[in-house]
Amino acid sequence: MNRIAAHLISAVAAIALAAGSLVPCAQAQSGFTVRINNQSDYAVHYIYMSSVGNPGWQADLLGQYVLPTGYHVTLPGSYFPGYYDLKLVDEDGDVCIVPAVYVSGNTVWDITDAWLLNCEFR
Repeated sequence: MNRIAAHLISAVAAIALAAGSLVPCAQAQSGFTVRINNQSDYAVHYIYMSSVGNPGWQADLLGQYVLPTGYHVTLPGSYFPGYYDLKLVDEDGDVCIVPAVYVSGNTVWDITDAWLLNCEFR
């Protein structure tokens, strides 16, 4: 494994650990967490979420980080029950928009190759 890949993996792990340590406090004060598992063969470079009906996207939820295949990110306690649009951009620059995903509690979404390819061609 080269230095860049090792750095990216350790950075994602640090985000996951930090986000996980914030979850109990954030849940008590806010909404629910959303965990996104990348089970696809593609690294995800950008993740955006927005309430359905909101014409704009929030800031990229990964910031300067990348979500490599086989890893997950937990977005801490800022999501209330309702429908959200999800936008993913993979390593090839392909955009995947999944409309109206539902959050009703702490939620887990698995990104797979089929999921990315299906929404890419909508």
